[in-house]
Amino acid sequence: MKRELVIIGGGGHTRVLTGMAQAAGVAVKGIITSDAALVGESILDVPVLGLEKEITLDPANILLINGVGNHASRTGSGLAVRAAIYQRYRARGFDFLPLISNHAVVQPHVLMGEGVQVMPGAVIQSGAIIGENVIINTRASIDHDVVIYPHCHIGPGAVLCGHVVVGEETHIGAGAVIIQGIRIGCNVVVGAGAVVTRHVPDNVMIRPAAAEQTPLITAPETQNQ
Repeated sequence: MKRELVIIGGGGHTRVLTGMAQAAGVAVKGIITSDAALVGESILDVPVLGLEKEITLDPANILLINGVGNHASRTGSGLAVRAAIYQRYRARGFDFLPLISNHAVVQPHVLMGEGVQVMPGAVIQSGAIIGENVIINTRASIDHDVVIYPHCHIGPGAVLCGHVVVGEETHIGAGAVIIQGIRIGCNVVVGAGAVVTRHVPDNVMIRPAAAEQTPLITAPETQNQ
């Protein structure tokens, strides 16, 4: 029996993924959300089926897409909620569909984990390893032998040069450049347009001006769909 496709989310990232699936000829059964205001509505002609906490799904019949995005800030990458959704459903036996745009370039010998999402215009070169539940956003460039650990978001137009390593739940902002061989820690926020030329520890924000490193402010995260 062919499994039906359901997206978890409801916001901008969900709209992008829904459009990508439609462009690829992949039918989406519906969307489940945490936003009560969306219940009964539709997103790009796909119905919002109900609240995530109230919908019962069967992993034998349903394949998932993680449509929850993130909002990076001084408090952290904002990716913990996305990671938690992925981990919770995987623990219940669900599979997540990798979604790769027809307009992305993924070279041979790239390894990608479950649920990876690659947006239009992105380029991933040979030897790269992309962990599960990672977002490679529009026009991002991932060079040879880069390693990206799970639950990261590589923002639009970001450039990761060869042999860069990015730790879990890290956000690389739009247009940022990470030069070759740099190691980025976990729960790091690299600001939009920053140029990173030295290794980065866990739990810091990199500001664009002179790639200044500042500690993150600990605060609870809220879901951003």
